[in-house]
Amino acid sequence: MKDVLRLFSFVLLLNLFSCGSIYNSNQVQTKDGVSGCPEGFECYAEIIKNKSINLAKANSNDYKDILEDDNSLNVVKYVYKHLGDPQTSLDDYEENVYFQIPVNLKEIMHIDEYLIKNKMIIVKSCQNCDTVNNFEKLDSGYLYVSQFENDFRIYFEINPSDKFKIKKVKTVIYNDDYRYSFAE
Repeated sequence: MKDVLRLFSFVLLLNLFSCGSIYNSNQVQTKDGVSGCPEGFECYAEIIKNKSINLAKANSNDYKDILEDDNSLNVVKYVYKHLGDPQTSLDDYEENVYFQIPVNLKEIMHIDEYLIKNKMIIVKSCQNCDTVNNFEKLDSGYLYVSQFENDFRIYFEINPSDKFKIKKVKTVIYNDDYRYSFAE
């Protein structure tokens, strides 16, 4: 009986502390109810080290230059991007959610207006999109980030305007530089 109890305890602890726990997936939910990274899309998060978000540059609709050097911050970029057929209007469709976190982060939880502290924004680009106002500062939703060694566990639920698809994301960035992508 002791051996069975010991084995059960070991399995329970292994599940709690392994990568196979609650965050071992990259899950996105869109406003139209699609869960998981849709077929033909790529969904992943990455850490951009020693950078911060310059919101003044973000308003210019040239989103490639929104990041600037900053040794005290890292930027998390979540990518929701269509892959594939150049013959379709969706071929270059992409949404990116950016937010900044302190380099020495262990855990943050922010709700609604506190998202502004992290300069949380969403950006959309595509060939057939109206190029005006495809950027929003997010001030409504929930953000949770925790770091364990070099792994980042990220969960956010946001409420951008209807022109954006992303609503909820739960993902892990392993070893700080590996972009993890998994569709369910």
